[in-house]
Amino acid sequence: MDHLRRTGRRPQRYQPAPGVDPGGREPPERQAWLQPYPDRLLDELSAEDEQPEAAAVSRETMELAFLAALQHLPPRQRAVLIFRDVLDRQVEETAMLMDMSVAACNSALQRARHTLRERLPQRRVDWTAGDQGRQERDIVRRYIAAAEREDVSMMADLLSVDVLVTMPPNPVWFDGRDALLKQLGRIFDSTSPGYFGRWRHLPVGANRQAAVAGYVQRPGTSVFRAQMVDVLRIESGQIVEITTFEAHLVTAFGLPLTLPAEHLGNTTPMTDLPGGRPTL
Repeated sequence: MDHLRRTGRRPQRYQPAPGVDPGGREPPERQAWLQPYPDRLLDELSAEDEQPEAAAVSRETMELAFLAALQHLPPRQRAVLIFRDVLDRQVEETAMLMDMSVAACNSALQRARHTLRERLPQRRVDWTAGDQGRQERDIVRRYIAAAEREDVSMMADLLSVDVLVTMPPNPVWFDGRDALLKQLGRIFDSTSPGYFGRWRHLPVGANRQAAVAGYVQRPGTSVFRAQMVDVLRIESGQIVEITTFEAHLVTAFGLPLTLPAEHLGNTTPMTDLPGGRPTL
């Protein structure tokens, strides 16, 4: 709480970036300090006998949307909500830890919940280990295939019309499928000045969401270098949000910064999808 008060950081709005057409009508919120958390580290903290209900709460409270919404809470409300709704502490214990009365603790919790309801997506993910897991694996496979084939049409089929892409801490965003596909068209087209090169992706898991680590082999080079980590929010069989993080964060997922091209061939391994460490 002292740290939060000291830094005083608050979400800001993205500003126009030179040479980039983000689409959309209003810049989204920018939280430059947001970072992904590898599922493999969360798994180390999970109890072996965790029940589905507890796993559902764990997933919701680790999603990037929840963590981003949390940034809007004052320090005391944030602490109370974490104790009560994330860690499942009793109100009496929370009040004691926070040096508050039970009434004040309950009041802070209600205000915090109200703020989150206003900030979180209206349709929360329904946690079902079977169907949702299979659907996410299929979407990740197709996402990887579309990128590696440089197939804009295939990528379009995966995206919702109003998909949002942000890239913390970078000041770049794309609001809407058309804006994103326009950018991907330049990146994927080998005749375009904006062409990046050949892509390879490895499936990972971040914040209990599907994610991929992207590597690119730039023209004239012999290795694939880490380019980003994409965390995907999937609803109703479509990607509704992509949060793209910087390349150096692939090491947090147990992955190298470079991949030799000759070791990958034409396929991407898909073991342990969407969480855990893939096998090269």
